[in-house]
Amino acid sequence: MQRLILEKLLNWKSKPARKPLLIDGARQTGKTYLLQTLLGSTFANVIRIDFLESPQMSEAFEDSLSPDDVLSNIELLTGKTFDPNTDLLILDEIGECHQLIMVFVLV
Repeated sequence: MQRLILEKLLNWKSKPARKPLLIDGARQTGKTYLLQTLLGSTFANVIRIDFLESPQMSEAFEDSLSPDDVLSNIELLTGKTFDPNTDLLILDEIGECHQLIMVFVLV
């Protein structure tokens, strides 16, 4: 099963104009592990923000919902640069950050 899921994720990664990918499911079932460890190993860098562990991160997205501003804020908060062509951004427990959900619904 892990191989089938990874194949689907690699297919998503190979698309030239990737859209955000939402992985939904019950808690504690390995979604983050799958993304960070398996898919993450195919990217140059992985940036992970967990809104349950760091709820203060959601405050940084209250002023602007433009995707460019969101990515700039993420770079400022994490101290890491993000290149969408080579890097993977994981927004874990995004349900805790209601304003960010709207950014990715509108993309």
